[in-house]
Amino acid sequence: MMPSSIDEKLQAFFTAGWKGEKRIHGLKGGARAFFLSRLAALSRRPILAITPTMREAESLFSDLAFFLGEDAAADPLKKRLHLFPSWEILPLERLSPHPENVAARLEGLYHLVESRDPVLISTPTALMQRVIPKEIFKDAYVYLVAGQELARERLVQHLVRWGYQSLPLVEERGDLSISGAI
Repeated sequence: MMPSSIDEKLQAFFTAGWKGEKRIHGLKGGARAFFLSRLAALSRRPILAITPTMREAESLFSDLAFFLGEDAAADPLKKRLHLFPSWEILPLERLSPHPENVAARLEGLYHLVESRDPVLISTPTALMQRVIPKEIFKDAYVYLVAGQELARERLVQHLVRWGYQSLPLVEERGDLSISGAI
């Protein structure tokens, strides 16, 4: 447990007429993550931490997960801390980004839209890459819960509208097959 005087000083710093951005300099190593964890605990608002490189972002993410007590294996919808990576491919390369990077970016965007106080760790490179507009993004996902009943045709239409191909047999990502009444 932290001495109350530090918490009191941080609380005064965080709440004293907070407008726009604040910059903190001189923190090294785990002190950055500790400071951000205190900020996250005292301030229930979105936080974006930007590091120069992905290696530093991953290190900060790992340290911050420790201080926030977040389990890496936890359900992504229940986490507050998210890593927002870049595509890690050059713009004119004829390659697709790694699926884990795509999933992490979508997870971060989802929490920016749906969560009250997400904490995102990213890099300038990742932030400069275009993202889908908020209104279109909100229309793109469907939140499904095990045991939930929904209109099959409506779900199929939604998936086809967003690029899935209806085929007799699923063989690749992006394929969907309709069989039975499940």
